[in-house]
Amino acid sequence: MRGRGRSGRWKERSPTARSSEDCRPACIGDRVDRGGEADVDVDPARRLVLLGGGGHAVVVAEAARDAGWRIAGFFDDNARAEIGGLGPRLGTLAEARAAYASMAEGAFIVAVGGIELRRRLIDEAAACGSAGRFVTVVHPSSAVSRLARVGAGVYVGAGAVINARAVIGDHAIINTGAIVEHDCNVGANVHVAPGAVLGGGTKVGADTLIGIRACTIPLISIGAGCTVGAGAALVRDVGEGVTVVGVPGRGMATKAT
Repeated sequence: MRGRGRSGRWKERSPTARSSEDCRPACIGDRVDRGGEADVDVDPARRLVLLGGGGHAVVVAEAARDAGWRIAGFFDDNARAEIGGLGPRLGTLAEARAAYASMAEGAFIVAVGGIELRRRLIDEAAACGSAGRFVTVVHPSSAVSRLARVGAGVYVGAGAVINARAVIGDHAIINTGAIVEHDCNVGANVHVAPGAVLGGGTKVGADTLIGIRACTIPLISIGAGCTVGAGAALVRDVGEGVTVVGVPGRGMATKAT
């Protein structure tokens, strides 16, 4: 059962209602203004930094807050990016590399949806020796079996289901309402998009996108680096680097290696 940490409600502030002090780079150890209540020191280990500041980052930030995390801020290349008032922009994605060293405590999660950019950020963190700083965020309304294994840096969205003996690789996204049935094996940095369903025993290779409301029959295998189009229905195995669309799913192209 997930708690919210210290008592008291997290008060969101409009991104337009910011003082000059709010505009400085935020740090993991900062105190939190709870609006009318005494400031409360937040356990630095429960402070979370997001890599990304777009729509997916807002979803991840809100889920993290509801799961008991406190958002220290986010890195994004768009200087105008904001995440619904849940945390300040700390700098560009390139500047996140320096933050792994300067922020001695706290955790990180990749909060962009694109597979290729996610892979780049994951590899950069590993090169900095910071792979162990990434944590999993599980929305409180999701259902994750106690018999499933979920890796580091994973995001499990609202209403998602991960059933018994499923294995979810590091940095995967099991997005809103997606279903990963029993005995599936989902590789690292796979994005199972909203409403997609993986039948029991399905295997998905790393860096693959399973599009919105796509589905698979049980026991098929999908290679690494694939794109499964929205609404596709897979009834046979798919090799590496293939784009699959339609009902039943058919291969359209293979990515150059």
